Amino acid sequence: MEKGIKKLGYNVGHSWNFVFHRMDYPHCRNNPIGDFVHRLFNPDTDKNEKANHGFIYQGQLKDRNGKLIDLKDYKGKTLFINLWATWCAPCRAEMPHIASLYEKVKDQENLEFLMLALDDDFNKSEKYVDAEGFGFPVFQAIGRISPSLHSQSIPTTLVVNKEGKIVFLQGRHE
Repeated sequence: MEKGIKKLGYNVGHSWNFVFHRMDYPHCRNNPIGDFVHRLFNPDTDKNEKANHGFIYQGQLKDRNGKLIDLKDYKGKTLFINLWATWCAPCRAEMPHIASLYEKVKDQENLEFLMLALDDDFNKSEKYVDAEGFGFPVFQAIGRISPSLHSQSIPTTLVVNKEGKIVFLQGRHE
């Protein structure tokens, strides 16, 4: 792992070298940094308990025009939901693929794309989407978001079927 990080041009400090080399040692995994690094580089691959459960239509979103939308307004529709931010390199890497998918299916009835930008500055998210020429709609969560969207990492993608069941989930969830 350390070699891969150095190969990418990152300078790994001495304390991180210790964690990378010894993160499987019990005394290193029982501290906050060791636990964090272990979870970061060894994600939980068990089936996520949120998959195949009902989506909780709770919370509000704001669209690019400032209009508030209740998640409950999307009941009965198939939802493609993606949580992302401009500072997230993996998020930016998957955006062209999501944009391509959106262009292929955007006219399907009862299918909605909810691209939830997590940047502190929503204008930054909007500018990024415009600069890249992506056509999908971008939203900002307002207040408390649905527990179904709580995630430990981004990007996170969910697909909710028209019956309200989470049928696809990619990302680490609480």
